[in-house]
Amino acid sequence: MNKFEIKEIINQNICKLRKTGFFSVFLSSVLSRVLTFLGGIVLVRIMSKEDYGLYTYVLNSYGMLFILSDFGCCQAMMQYRSEFFKDKERNNDYFTKAYKYGMLLSSISVVFLLLSPFFYPFNYKEAARLTQFLCLLPYFTTTNSFISSNLRVQMQNKRFAAINIVQTAVHYGMIIPLSFFWNVTGAVLANYLIAISTLFFSVAVSKDCLRFDWKSDILTWKEKKKFLLFAAASQFDSSIGTLFHLIDIFFIGFFTINAEVISSYKVASTLPQVLMFVPNSILIYIVPIFARHVNDTKWIGHSFKKLLFSTAVINAVLTISCGLSVSVLIPVIYGEQYSDASGCAVILLIAFFFSGSFQIPAANVIYTQHKVGMNVLITVITNMINCFLDIVLIQKYGSIGAALATLFVSIISGLLTVGYAIYWIKKSQKKICK
Repeated sequence: MNKFEIKEIINQNICKLRKTGFFSVFLSSVLSRVLTFLGGIVLVRIMSKEDYGLYTYVLNSYGMLFILSDFGCCQAMMQYRSEFFKDKERNNDYFTKAYKYGMLLSSISVVFLLLSPFFYPFNYKEAARLTQFLCLLPYFTTTNSFISSNLRVQMQNKRFAAINIVQTAVHYGMIIPLSFFWNVTGAVLANYLIAISTLFFSVAVSKDCLRFDWKSDILTWKEKKKFLLFAAASQFDSSIGTLFHLIDIFFIGFFTINAEVISSYKVASTLPQVLMFVPNSILIYIVPIFARHVNDTKWIGHSFKKLLFSTAVINAVLTISCGLSVSVLIPVIYGEQYSDASGCAVILLIAFFFSGSFQIPAANVIYTQHKVGMNVLITVITNMINCFLDIVLIQKYGSIGAALATLFVSIISGLLTVGYAIYWIKKSQKKICK
């Protein structure tokens, strides 16, 4: 193959990515992360260290209480509609039924939030009141998720990208002034205004993609049962994965009872979270495509190798460059009061490399092939290890202990998910050969 043929192949691939909206998704993720980063800097600067820690604690508590989300209905809807994308009637019913189930099941989280002051172990009285105030937010969150996921299924990635950018811009456009005038209360109130504004914009942008027949009911009871079981398994896996990110701040707040330690850890985790746009952008684009190739193990195996290589190379460059400069960046960007966050930031950046390069891509590929059970098993094992390490290390080393626990678990989780994905692909290919 000469250089002209190679150039032609590259041009064809770039053209294909452009037509299917990959660059729109990627660029919107970059812009959203930049806005998030800049908005986060302003928010940290206008709020005191204690207030920022309290706000972080409230959002973390909300995340813990909304951990069941819509019981996986939105995730399952994406999977099944991608598989049946040529069957318009089933495609229609999987959306309408999933949305109805999702809204109904979100009510459980609404009740949890409403009653949270009576059973959740809040260490701050104000946090209990503010978390309870967010009790209706799950309804808006679920609806916004379904609208965005619907666009992804229909490969309307440019519209999805537009919503992504506007949502981020609205987020900081509202939360910054409200935090400036009303501190933590204003920041919490802003979450409602952000969700409602995003909902109106999303409906306006995707109006012609939301034409569903809500009276149609062609799915059999067996199909509905299979869908709900898949959704429940998906949510269980997702909830445990979410718990991995929330449990650190929960234990830091539980053991230290110091809002300033929480705010420093939150600042330390900001850079790795911003960099997560790389694997997330790629996965937003490729997950529906992998779902359409369900059971095509030859294609899955070839594409999986390219996926791992691409994410590992990009994430390695980002991790090394940011890790070398983080001790200078944090005090300059967030202020000298956050200089104690540098050590945690370096550890969390290394954890980001293993998570973003191996665990997240592999887990998503496994999911698209209906191997949810293995994802659940791996996340249960790694989260049990994470909880144990958090309890032991936070009491001894504080926030550094939480970061070390995250790093160790990210490595183990990455090895297990990639190992299983490779094993399953090889095993499936052997069956086909026989």
